[in-house]
Amino acid sequence: MTKRELQKQLYRSWRQLGRNIPRGFVFPSARDVTRKLDFIYDFAQALITDKVDQEALADGEFDAVTRGLLEKHGVPHNR
Repeated sequence: MTKRELQKQLYRSWRQLGRNIPRGFVFPSARDVTRKLDFIYDFAQALITDKVDQEALADGEFDAVTRGLLEKHGVPHNR
């Protein structure tokens, strides 16, 4: 199969699934996705176990736990 035919087939398959992925769209690397999912998992765990001050988050502030998670995962933050 040529690269062009593969691209056509991929485009058609996304369309059949109801997704309008623009031609030439480049998905993020598996490494980037894994990093983001790791952060989401850690943050969700902290929320579930009430380690994060949700009231501070609602006010736009980061508590120590949230700042620690952001730093651990290399997520830029201004606070």
